Amino acid sequence: MQDVRDYGGRTSARRTADQTQIAFFWANDLGGTYKPPGQLFAHTRIVAEQRKLGILANARLFANRLRP
Repeated sequence: MQDVRDYGGRTSARRTADQTQIAFFWANDLGGTYKPPGQLFAHTRIVAEQRKLGILANARLFANRLRP
């Protein structure tokens, strides 16, 4: 847990410039999807629309996307 604080702080002195660039790449996307979670939800939505799923099936589909 302390590593998260040490490396993840907004002004972390332990994180290298490369690590900061990598974190920014994965956390922010100019397309507005916030990858990778945003991309996963965008693709899940496409699948749901293509399959014309109902509310319950959509809830199950999206809930399964949240599992680690």
